[in-house]
Amino acid sequence: MKVLCRSLLIGITGSIAAVSVPSHVLFLRRGLVETIRVIMTESAAHLISPAAMRAYSGQPVFVDGFEGTAGLAVPHIQLPVEADAVLVMPATANIIAKAAHGIADDLLSSAIIASRGPVVFVPCMNERMWFNKAVQRNVEVARATGYHVMEPRIGVEVADLQPTHGVMPPLEQIIGTVADLLARKT
Repeated sequence: MKVLCRSLLIGITGSIAAVSVPSHVLFLRRGLVETIRVIMTESAAHLISPAAMRAYSGQPVFVDGFEGTAGLAVPHIQLPVEADAVLVMPATANIIAKAAHGIADDLLSSAIIASRGPVVFVPCMNERMWFNKAVQRNVEVARATGYHVMEPRIGVEVADLQPTHGVMPPLEQIIGTVADLLARKT
């Protein structure tokens, strides 16, 4: 597999799929991406510790509270400017709605809006949420705004262990999507 990009900003939100992100980041660091920076929402920090993500990414981790800026004066601007792309994985209905409507009320949503490069959302949520008319409308608005929202896959619902449509696609597909968007950018 060839190098994906020099620098990737990953936003982690409060979906249970956040627990799979450390292994994805470790895979990406093994020759695909030189530098991975991470912003976590406060909800994501309840599912996986920022210290663990710092170990997996090899970089300081930023949590939405705006404290702990690791020497960056304006992290919501500097982080996306330094990144070739922004990957929001997993993406909740909340972060998609914020991006679709230009709401910048925390570090991650501000960084998304400040990004000039490709922004890819990898949704992961309950099937009932994904197919809700308001969520689908927000997905369409986000896409019309220029964000790329991937389609979730069929998998297993954590709450009841039943088949569901709403899980993150495989990492290979996510990498392919980011690579395609970066290739179009150049």
